[in-house]
Amino acid sequence: MKHFPGNQLISTMKYTIQNPSCAGMMEAAIEKAMDLKRPLYLPIIATKPCFIKMASLIQSMTQQDLPFLLVNSNQHYDQLLTAQIDELGYKQQIGANLYSNGRDFNERIITMCQSVTDFLSVLATYTEKPDIIPVVSGDTFSAGILPQLFYFSAGARSVHVEAGLRSYGPADKNRWQEGNVLHQAGWDWARYVNDPFPEGMDSRLASISSELLLAPVKRNMDNLLYEGYVAENIMVTGSLSSDAVELMKKFTHTEDFLDRYPFLSGKKWLRVDLHRRENLIPDRLMAVLSGIAKLSREGMNILLVKSNAMMAAIHQFGLEEQLGATEKAGVKICELWPSYLDVISFMLSDYCLGLYTDSGGLQEEAHILRVPCLTLRYSTDRPETILDAGGNLLLPPVSEKFICHNTLNAFDNTSRWAHQDSDNIYGNKVADLIVEKLKHYTPQYNAARRMLTY
Repeated sequence: MKHFPGNQLISTMKYTIQNPSCAGMMEAAIEKAMDLKRPLYLPIIATKPCFIKMASLIQSMTQQDLPFLLVNSNQHYDQLLTAQIDELGYKQQIGANLYSNGRDFNERIITMCQSVTDFLSVLATYTEKPDIIPVVSGDTFSAGILPQLFYFSAGARSVHVEAGLRSYGPADKNRWQEGNVLHQAGWDWARYVNDPFPEGMDSRLASISSELLLAPVKRNMDNLLYEGYVAENIMVTGSLSSDAVELMKKFTHTEDFLDRYPFLSGKKWLRVDLHRRENLIPDRLMAVLSGIAKLSREGMNILLVKSNAMMAAIHQFGLEEQLGATEKAGVKICELWPSYLDVISFMLSDYCLGLYTDSGGLQEEAHILRVPCLTLRYSTDRPETILDAGGNLLLPPVSEKFICHNTLNAFDNTSRWAHQDSDNIYGNKVADLIVEKLKHYTPQYNAARRMLTY
């Protein structure tokens, strides 16, 4: 194997910035893969949900001695959004950094393309090297773009964790005019092809250039089969959210949590957060802000967490006055919680009434922890939490009156939440199951061996 000094690696890679210790990690990972005659897996972390969900997979890969090099695409780089890498204890295992910065979508793609080119140019300096298999997760920009870049540049097809997420909602969209959402699981449901944007597109793109598709639940597998993917390349594994929650449950301490958020003490709170682009338009933002303000005036304790995306939309559309009015109505508004442990601690505490969120991950975690969840969307890519498990309801931002009436109705109807499925539909020890599959996985088609170099 060709030895590649760390300082030479730094000067060679314009975007994939490394240091000598990372260079050593790359060389060690390649050497291990060659010794074991196995592919080198490239698990890619990108955003806050990835940092959380991939933690147990990295841990299991390490424990089971699977050859891998951890890659960070740096899609999320804000300190508040990246704290989970430190919190979950694997920052020191990052062996390569890709970059996707830019003023707009096109610039981010250009930067990411250059990053992948630089990364592959370093791998090319090794005279002996294994096949590489990127491992992407979910429905992020990175998951949608990177499998294509690795496939077209190196012939390497990816593994898509959390494949098959597709949005579903009421087939008759006039249902929302009826005013009562409690019995929506009995309605006719249909697929919402364009929802959510851009996450729905990213999820589909990630699978197209991947070969092994790991679906959280059977509904996700059925989506993939309907789209024509080969059954032999699909495996139902459960969701890595289960592993993340179990990991955090070991460390939750109510006292520490209340030290940071003392205002929560003695009350039950509905925690509200939103970040999806579909909700960050003036009429929907106004419906949410006025709806939760009305709930507060009706006596419900409301906690609104300020996401970066929500605040950017507030400023873009000049809704600062409306946000202030919401706070004056009694809604407690707080900064983004950087600690994942705090989120889980809250959900496990006596202070949690429920969640009102547009986050897919929180829908999963609410089910796992049996926390009532209202989903702030017209559709959901976790329909199993409504149609199978029964612990979730769609509550879209139709109007102030709609939000207030249905939220009060949902929480007044205590029997509604008592019928949640007693089993965790997202499984357990999911990372171990995935790694066991990867230990014996061999790509069926390696385009790299058939690519021509001119």
